[in-house]
Amino acid sequence: MVMQKGADSTRAKAPFGFRVRDRACGRVADRDNQAEGALFADGRQDVRYFGHAEPISRCEKCVQHTRYPANTLSSTVHPAEVNVKKLAVVFGASRGIGAATARCYLANGFEVVGTHRGSGPPEGVQGVEADVRDQASVRTVFRHARAMSVETTLDTVVVNAGIVRQDLLVRMRDEDLREVFETNTFGAFNVVRAAVREMNRLGGGSIVLVASESARAGIPGGSHYTASKAALEGLARSAMWEYGSVGIRFNVVSPGATETDMFSLVSKENRAAHVARTPLGRIGRPEEIASVIYWVSQSTYMTGATIPVTGGEGLGL
Repeated sequence: MVMQKGADSTRAKAPFGFRVRDRACGRVADRDNQAEGALFADGRQDVRYFGHAEPISRCEKCVQHTRYPANTLSSTVHPAEVNVKKLAVVFGASRGIGAATARCYLANGFEVVGTHRGSGPPEGVQGVEADVRDQASVRTVFRHARAMSVETTLDTVVVNAGIVRQDLLVRMRDEDLREVFETNTFGAFNVVRAAVREMNRLGGGSIVLVASESARAGIPGGSHYTASKAALEGLARSAMWEYGSVGIRFNVVSPGATETDMFSLVSKENRAAHVARTPLGRIGRPEEIASVIYWVSQSTYMTGATIPVTGGEGLGL
């Protein structure tokens, strides 16, 4: 049964954590009407359909009033048809992989917001100074993104902000240990939690966390760094179960040795060792990592995956 707006006496009950929303066309879907797509065959709520008699992207009136997440647009309606432009928010966009990622999204027609800590983002990127360790600072970034919502829809959030410290396990300073985890792990949680709130409101999107292949292989003097990056895989694989039903996807890209400021700290001997262990015989470029981040974010049936981008280093051994 399809109800008209205002029919409160028979109004459907929303699944836990959600509410029935009247759409621009005035229609809502009854929770018992499986034929209209309100439920999956096994009875689970499909909240992407819940509250509407059909996918919103197929309703001409709602298309004019609704901003779509990437997973809806890419499979049903082309962005040009609803006059919106996709938006990517890249945390840690001032240099290295983050800057290359921001440029990659720009090259693919996205509007891009990039965070930095004073050094500025690449040309063409709307920069916001932010510290991922500070929840209020992270929320400011999403408020900035929301202010752009008239012409854009939030499609992707890339969590790239991170730091490295090097010292042996028993010699590392407590403050270094805390700083690494506060930035790489707690900072990632701050961004993901804020992104989920925003994407849940919009109906879906893609979150890509940038980890490190060293989290799998380990590096001497880097136990705090590798542990902080390993946590991101657990975050993605748990979050996908919590928010997959609303169309939010969580994936991890795990770069190997890459030509960044961080890798420039590696000694010549260690650099040569990386090259020797890599079937492609060279160090990766930030642009090569960025292209994988972009591909993962636009892969609408991928979630919970960890993609190694290592030139083959460490694989098959």
